[in-house]
Amino acid sequence: MIKNTIAKKFILDVNKNKCITFYSFLFLFLVSLLVVTSGCTSKEENLTIWIGGAPQEVNFWEKLISDFEQGSGENIRLVRQPTDSDQRRQGLVISLEARQPDPDLFLMDVIWI
Repeated sequence: MIKNTIAKKFILDVNKNKCITFYSFLFLFLVSLLVVTSGCTSKEENLTIWIGGAPQEVNFWEKLISDFEQGSGENIRLVRQPTDSDQRRQGLVISLEARQPDPDLFLMDVIWI
């Protein structure tokens, strides 16, 4: 339940940021829906987000998460993933199929859907 609350706060904070595009919001909404419906029961208080992509994209998310942490007092663990989309997808598939507890949120390519 703690992770769900952190994810909701993060989503609300992201919505206040004028730099977020519609697609970023849509991505965060879909991923948060996944987190909420997955029934996370861990008592861990950190939200883990896997981020990959171009350096500018990673820098954007690092700043956004840092601002969110400062404003909310919540901790978010950011894990950098490979820039290559296929490698990033493979890592996520392995983790999700193994039912690993992380990631809670992740960036994905639209082609993966």
